[in-house]
Amino acid sequence: MIAALAAILSRTVLAQADTTLAGAVGTVGEVAPAAVPDLVTPHVDWMSIAPVSVLIGGALLLVVIASLARHTTWISKLYVWFTCITAIV
Repeated sequence: MIAALAAILSRTVLAQADTTLAGAVGTVGEVAPAAVPDLVTPHVDWMSIAPVSVLIGGALLLVVIASLARHTTWISKLYVWFTCITAIV
């Protein structure tokens, strides 16, 4: 009984697939790709956010250097110069 029900369901599903894919390009079972609309994105003024991005990037790099380096006298001078150069850029 279960086998008969499965056969009936499979014939019904295949019949529906044949009618819905009749206009598709390719073989039965392939679905034609739908037209995807272009994604509209807002305009970003990159020059206005560049200074903040440089300062954040410099701060992150300084934190990584500070966490990996040993604290000696020359490394503390490096922090000062690195911060000044990042602020000037």
